[in-house]
Amino acid sequence: MAIELNESNHTARVDGRDVPRVTTILNAVLGGRGEWASAAMEAGMRRGRLAHELIAAAERGIAPDDPARESDLWPFVESWSRAKAALGRFEALCVEWPVARGRPPRYAGRIDMLARIDGRHALIDVKTGGENRVRDRLQMIAYREAVADTCGIAPTRLLLVYLRPAGCYSISFKIAEIGPHEWPTLTAAWNCAVALYHHIIAIGKEGVS
Repeated sequence: MAIELNESNHTARVDGRDVPRVTTILNAVLGGRGEWASAAMEAGMRRGRLAHELIAAAERGIAPDDPARESDLWPFVESWSRAKAALGRFEALCVEWPVARGRPPRYAGRIDMLARIDGRHALIDVKTGGENRVRDRLQMIAYREAVADTCGIAPTRLLLVYLRPAGCYSISFKIAEIGPHEWPTLTAAWNCAVALYHHIIAIGKEGVS
């Protein structure tokens, strides 16, 4: 499956076909980044992206330079190191990796991390901002489906790791252990979000025709 993610306009193509990104769907359905986004919100998002880049570099074994260690973002990296140590025997398999669902409903995105923890596959999403329980969990469900299609791995551990600039962290285990009988309900919730997104797009096109 050929996945193209364009970060400049936040679009995606899968096997030559335009598909929405997970965060685009969530923004449309639940609200999020848009023309109304404040300067403070934009600054927070840029800060989060830079923190993610530092964490990804650390997981890839790239040694940080002195400016990175001295920046106000470094506590996020330290928070991640503490969280990772608390999770158990940790092995990162994919970091900042593009994934897509190749079957309808099709979509794409970029996961923070797929790891093996104590011998079990886990999908990890790192958050440097506030907690949004509905949005965060829908995002994880969407990525889990995409990872299954892209990597052939269906992780049953979905971990939301919230990092704080003071060097502390919290890990949400609300959906850490999901049984097969629960997936139909969870995936149905996400599929409803995707259907609503396409309905919103269709209404928008009607309005300009």
